[in-house]
Amino acid sequence: MREFLKYFLMKVSKYTWIFILIFCIGIFFRVYHFGDWLQFKGDAFRDAILISNVYDTGVASLPLLGPRAGGTMLRLGPVFYDFQYIATQIFQSVDTVVLAYPDLFFSILTLPLFFFFVRRYFSQGWSLLLMLFLAVSFLAIEYGRFAWNPNSVLFFTLIFSFAVLSLYEKKEGGHQLLWASVAGLSLAIASQLHFSAFLGLPIVLLLFIVWNVKQSKQVLTFRVVSIFFLCLGIVYLPVFISEFFKHGENARLFLSAISSKSSSNGLLLNIYQDLHMFAKYFARILIGLVEPSKWIILLGGLFCGLGLLANAFLLRSETDEKKQHFLKWSLLLIVVYFFLYIPLAFKIDRPRFYLPFMVVPFLYFGYMCRALDKKGWFVKYRIFLFSLGIIIIAGSNVIATLGWFSELRNSQETATSTGERNSKGRSYFLTWGHFERTAEVIERSCEKENNIYFQMAKNIKAYDHSIEYALLMKKRSWESTLQSTEQTMQGGCYYYISFVKEVLPDYLLTTKRDTPVDVGNLNIVRVYPEGEALEKFRERKITVERMQEQKIFEPEKITRYSRVFWGDVWYRLNK
Repeated sequence: MREFLKYFLMKVSKYTWIFILIFCIGIFFRVYHFGDWLQFKGDAFRDAILISNVYDTGVASLPLLGPRAGGTMLRLGPVFYDFQYIATQIFQSVDTVVLAYPDLFFSILTLPLFFFFVRRYFSQGWSLLLMLFLAVSFLAIEYGRFAWNPNSVLFFTLIFSFAVLSLYEKKEGGHQLLWASVAGLSLAIASQLHFSAFLGLPIVLLLFIVWNVKQSKQVLTFRVVSIFFLCLGIVYLPVFISEFFKHGENARLFLSAISSKSSSNGLLLNIYQDLHMFAKYFARILIGLVEPSKWIILLGGLFCGLGLLANAFLLRSETDEKKQHFLKWSLLLIVVYFFLYIPLAFKIDRPRFYLPFMVVPFLYFGYMCRALDKKGWFVKYRIFLFSLGIIIIAGSNVIATLGWFSELRNSQETATSTGERNSKGRSYFLTWGHFERTAEVIERSCEKENNIYFQMAKNIKAYDHSIEYALLMKKRSWESTLQSTEQTMQGGCYYYISFVKEVLPDYLLTTKRDTPVDVGNLNIVRVYPEGEALEKFRERKITVERMQEQKIFEPEKITRYSRVFWGDVWYRLNK
């Protein structure tokens, strides 16, 4: 056994060991205290309620359309919900951690995928370095640690990019049909996760086909194109069925959203804002700063411009066709998204808009180093400059991530601020760990025959449904009671929840109350309101009944833009 192990260790190359080490580092940053420090609010609650209802009632309750696009009634495709539903079936649970597993899984798989993607152009050593940048990227780590539909866009964008470039390689056999199917499936999935991918990736593909028109005529045979659109159509089948049932409603909403999203600030101002946003997020991706200073943003813009020039320079001097395709693709990716975002320039100050191409800043670092090497400039100081770049990019992201982890850990035990100010004052960390422990405190202190009523302080009102979901999760283990909401309203358990050290609202100051309980950043106090205080409490309360109904999670309410569900389809087919 010892001889075999020695032989195995000798056979494995140093590059393989470095790859494994980087992969393990990336996994560690993504799974460390994953459950306790999980973000859960707003959209996550909405999605959790829907998937929990599907888990309880069956796949007939699964919708044919997915989440809404921000600020509109337009809906994406349902693939994000499909991933979450599959996770609940595998783990037999609707715990928030389970619902976030798909995004965690794809975030981890992005690391080896990115390595093999950049190996199409870079050497093994350079590919490992770029993989390291992504493994420790603060933004990539952050967006791999909670459930949200845009979070896995990067993974499927990379698969799509890899498949298209592989399709254009000259290989015999059935490889082209395989890559055509992978390209169709990955494009369909990516475009259902965020509308930036829905709009941007097809344009990149179309321009790439035109740019390589001679080769495209040979590559894009009838069989290849057919299998591509067949795979695309299979993933989009629920959307097509929904459009049939709703007479093209979502398509009309899409056209309406396109016009309403455009800014009215003028073309030049929009271009300036677009440049500013790209510079800001290039800086954020490269060094992990959430709010970089104006000088850092300026350097980010300079880096972006130099990287673009390096991309063009390398493309002009490259003779290898495979590497040419790689350089063309990365050039098109950034150019297309830049022009695509010009009309939206004042509405893209959110990281999710940059997820489809967030690896481009790392590619630009590699491009600039390759360009310097080809020109023979700064040969004497090249290693020093490269090492400095590595320390700045990898080091600053590790520092940002460790700082974030430290604040998350401290927030579980005491009041901890992010140090950043927003329009509502100082921002505090609230995670699933807080909500779960809040639910435990409430569940222990409330008598079994009583319903639970709680109210949140105004500055954390956005998290009321997060605590509601934590209580609903516990409701699965509660014993059935015969009490109704009307019977227990007067004798229910009332709680006021706020940040630690915040005072109670005026109407509760003279009310009888128990000793407050702190769970890190949150403070829970049981109150016994009467008269006017009770009426004011009821105005903004959240109710969690102690009754054990057949359905714990309620389906979405019927509205003007209600979705079609698979149960509707089966009913129509059997009618």
